[in-house]
Amino acid sequence: MRTTFNILLCFFAFANTTQAISYEKVYANLKDAIGEQGRAFPALEVRPGANSVLAYNRTKNTIFIDEKALDICASFGAASEDALAFLLAHELTHFYQEHDWKVAGFGSRFLAAKDTYHRHVVDEQEADLFGAFLTHLAGYRSVKIIPAIFDRVYQTYGLSEHLDKYPSLSERKQVAQEVCKKVSELIQLFETANHLVAINEHLTAAAAYEHILQFVKYKELYKNTGTALVAAAANELQYGETRFYFPLELDADIPLRDGAIADRKELLQKAIQYLSTATRMENQDIGTFINLCSAYILNQQYSEAAQLSTLLTRLESSTIQSDKIAVLKGIIAVKQNDFDRAKQIFQAIQNSSTETSVIQLAKLNLVALEGQVITPNIRPFQPSTEQIEGLDLGYQNDFDFQEMSINNPYTQEENNFGTYQKASATLTHISGYSNTIALLTTDKINTTTSDGLGIGTSFEQIQQAHPDGRMLHHDRGFYLVLPQRKLFFVFDTFNRVSTWGTYEYY
Repeated sequence: MRTTFNILLCFFAFANTTQAISYEKVYANLKDAIGEQGRAFPALEVRPGANSVLAYNRTKNTIFIDEKALDICASFGAASEDALAFLLAHELTHFYQEHDWKVAGFGSRFLAAKDTYHRHVVDEQEADLFGAFLTHLAGYRSVKIIPAIFDRVYQTYGLSEHLDKYPSLSERKQVAQEVCKKVSELIQLFETANHLVAINEHLTAAAAYEHILQFVKYKELYKNTGTALVAAAANELQYGETRFYFPLELDADIPLRDGAIADRKELLQKAIQYLSTATRMENQDIGTFINLCSAYILNQQYSEAAQLSTLLTRLESSTIQSDKIAVLKGIIAVKQNDFDRAKQIFQAIQNSSTETSVIQLAKLNLVALEGQVITPNIRPFQPSTEQIEGLDLGYQNDFDFQEMSINNPYTQEENNFGTYQKASATLTHISGYSNTIALLTTDKINTTTSDGLGIGTSFEQIQQAHPDGRMLHHDRGFYLVLPQRKLFFVFDTFNRVSTWGTYEYY
């Protein structure tokens, strides 16, 4: 560990408040979002009467929090945990990234001497960026209030605009505002990439995740990138190869879109690299190991796949995980020419599983085992007709898009991501050389689909209206996609819609 002391300039001191903030809960959520369980994260300790706000002590491996800082975070009311999440994430970033700030006077308190701050402004920007993105992954909405945080810091501590010893408020806010703009771009790109995975645009999604990884590195990003590449590789069948269906939440009824130029083996090697990194960061996420095992099978590393599936059998903690692992074991048996055992495994899953998606995988693999070619029975796709805040997905290119260009090494083209934001809707165009994907999304409670489905709608309500939807699980809930209507819904952990959207191709 090369980190000395790092202290965050976020001291808040307003009138005492009775609203208590569960700083331990916020801290736990941030650590979960990072996902690196093998790391010995610092302990937390609250200090009454202190004036350093948050301070990391390397010797004690402890982050000290002023009691005053908790009071001030509470003064943000409904956003109190958002404020505290940014403070903790910023300080945790210095620990996590192991900044080597060994300059006398800089490590003991965040309010650093002006010359020291200037020498380390790039590190400070990185901590703001990494920390703010972390708060988003942890489910907090901190980005919008970061400038207000610094206003309250300087106001509460009586710091004037022009300071001899410390950076001015305008200087510190300018850095924060630049970071907020960049983080907002990355958050939008991250959410767009998640939507692209849901609608089977895996290679475009992988390129977007890789772009974000240039700025912030988290377990979830490594996992998502690797999973997108495995999903793309699963669609690139070799000549004469029989398709088997993996527990990756791939669409079993609708073929994935074409367009992969990258060699299948290259996709799988990169997928294994990303997923292995994710498993090293968190070795308790069974889903990541299941995806890694799928990559081994597709890459014809059957010995590694068999060993990993045996290990997973001992680690799994739920019935659905056990069933998914069994699907993998059945496919491994096929690849090792043990067809009788494979048939027994798939039949057992079909007869005993209670998870619809896994039963469907078993049925499809039994059909494939018999050498039959599965021809999807697909109703014709209908053009998207949904509207959100007056916007629809009729081809439009006259909006003032905020644009970002990303090199896509998998399709050997440049993808242009353009975003147009309204009060209740976000319109995104992802353009390549030959086509454009359009997404129209919302998370506002006053917006619904043409048949009245929207934010807060339960999974049961949508499933009853549209029983042919398909599910894609993620860390904080799941997607339900209705391909025939070009609709998707994002569900939270309470099985209610938190975001919905529609998509189209030009």
